[in-house]
Amino acid sequence: MVNGYTLLQQIRALPSQQGRQIPAIALTAYAREDDLQRAIASGYQQHVAKPLEPERLVQAVIALTQSAAHISAQRPELSNSD
Repeated sequence: MVNGYTLLQQIRALPSQQGRQIPAIALTAYAREDDLQRAIASGYQQHVAKPLEPERLVQAVIALTQSAAHISAQRPELSNSD
């Protein structure tokens, strides 16, 4: 069995640029600063701790999609399918 951190590290290691650019939010019960740092180091762009307010998750998704759109606009080769 693979945990979310390991799975995302494997995805980020794929040779495809798209695999490295898949937006990801760590939704976890682990809320310490160390947990946030581990999530970011594993390749997540956002870390949201449970219990959460639905608005917080919505804000994280919006921020992540805006960031992904901005990156794609700057680097069109990342939006091409492999």
